[in-house]
Amino acid sequence: MQYGTFYRESGYARFARQERSSGNGTVEAILADQRGHAFADPATPDIVIGLTVAGQTPARWKVGATWRETDCRDRGCIGVSPMNEALEFDVPEPHRLLIVTIARSFVEDVKSQYASDVLDVLNTLHHAYIRDPETEFLLNGIWRSLERLDTLTDLRADGLTQLLIAQLLATRGEDRPKRTDRGYSIDLAQLEDYVRSRVGERITVADLAATCAMPPAALARQLKIQANLAPYAFVQSIRFRMAVERVRHGRDDLGRIALDLGFADQAHFSRAYRARLGVPPSAHRRGQRS
Repeated sequence: MQYGTFYRESGYARFARQERSSGNGTVEAILADQRGHAFADPATPDIVIGLTVAGQTPARWKVGATWRETDCRDRGCIGVSPMNEALEFDVPEPHRLLIVTIARSFVEDVKSQYASDVLDVLNTLHHAYIRDPETEFLLNGIWRSLERLDTLTDLRADGLTQLLIAQLLATRGEDRPKRTDRGYSIDLAQLEDYVRSRVGERITVADLAATCAMPPAALARQLKIQANLAPYAFVQSIRFRMAVERVRHGRDDLGRIALDLGFADQAHFSRAYRARLGVPPSAHRRGQRS
C-alpha cells in the first residue's frame, strides 16, 4: 500500500488536509492540520518526509524496538520515515504538517545514476529530526510545484525531488561533540512532584529547567545522565504511572482521567495507553474489578 492511500483510509483521515500529486506518481504531498494522536503507520514502499510548518509539540516515534523522542518538534523540524518499516507515533499537541512521499522507483533511479548507497542512507535518517533550511525550502517548493497541473508539472516536481534527495544525503553525518555539564544535579523526586502537580497542563523543557534552576539544555543532558530519559519521556513516564493508578484504583470515567492527565481526549488517551502498555485502559479496569 502506498502511504497516501494509507493516510486517507486510517485514523489520519479525520484531520483536515489538502492533497496534491504529480501526474507521473513520483511524488505526493499532503498538508494536514493534525491533532494529538498515537498512531501506528504500516510499512510502505515510499520514503515519507514530514515538515512541521506550524505548531509545537513533543513527539515520540518507534522503528523496530527502539523508541526515540524530541521535546520540541516545531516549525522547521523535518522527519524522514524509512521505506518498508512500520512506525509508531505519539504526538500529543496540535500541529500543521507537510508530508511529502517519494515513490521507491524514483529513489531507485537516483541510486542507479548517482549514489549506490542512497537507500541505506535515507533509511537511517529516522534516528533524529533534521533542521536544514535548504531541505525545508525544497519541501515547500515541491508543494508549490504541484499546485497547478500542466505539461511542466512533472518536470518541475521531479527536478525538485532529485534536489531534495541530494540535500537529505548531504545532511547525514553532521554529529557534534557532546557537551558535559559539571556542577548540575537534579532532585528527581522534587522534579516528579512538580510534574504531578501540573500533569494536566502542557509542561515544557523550560518549565522543568526553571524548577531545577538550570538552563534547558543542561537539564536535558543531566536528566539523560541521571534517569536515562529525555525530558518529554520523563514527563510521560510519570503521566502514565498516574494513569495506571487512576485506571486501576479509581472510579472516574476514562474521559475525566484523560483530561486530568493532559491528553487531548479519551480516544487519544486510550491509543497512547495501548501503545505504551500493550492493552487499552478498559482492560486494566476490568481486570481490577473482576
